[in-house]
Amino acid sequence: MPCDGAVLGEAPGFNEDQHGIPFCGKTGVFLRRMLKDIGLDPRKLFFFNTVACRPPANRQPKAKEIKACSPFLFAQLERVKPKAVLVLGNAALRAVTGKKGAITKAEGSIVRKDGVAYVPCRHPSSVVRLENEDSYLFVLQTFKENLVIFRNILYPKKDRLYAVPEDAQERLPKC
Repeated sequence: MPCDGAVLGEAPGFNEDQHGIPFCGKTGVFLRRMLKDIGLDPRKLFFFNTVACRPPANRQPKAKEIKACSPFLFAQLERVKPKAVLVLGNAALRAVTGKKGAITKAEGSIVRKDGVAYVPCRHPSSVVRLENEDSYLFVLQTFKENLVIFRNILYPKKDRLYAVPEDAQERLPKC
């Protein structure tokens, strides 16, 4: 079941744990909407997580949990054979590249490994959490810029211009 692109999260959240579908909650609705806004069809992407089980209290996955799930993670990558992977969050970046550190320092870059382009990006939940903060539009802009890098790897001929929609604040999913 090869596909052009994949989206790698950190761990299942509450909704994902309940339904067994990655990115099906508020964050997933937001992410899918942003992907559509830049011209990607989320139905054509493979969504998966670094670890298969939801960590207690929705904390970040620990190194030993990432290590325990990594054979499954890499088996999925081998099966899907994506051209590019959007890597969402610190744990996901650590899992596929072995690099530790803040995702915000890796944003805007492309990490190439084993013929796959990995695009580090902050997790969409961190964007959604900021919706009422002064930094929201800056963070949203940075987030969308990373999505565009991902899109341009997948489809280099797509229109490379985009703008954050004026109604971006109103378009956040309401739960």
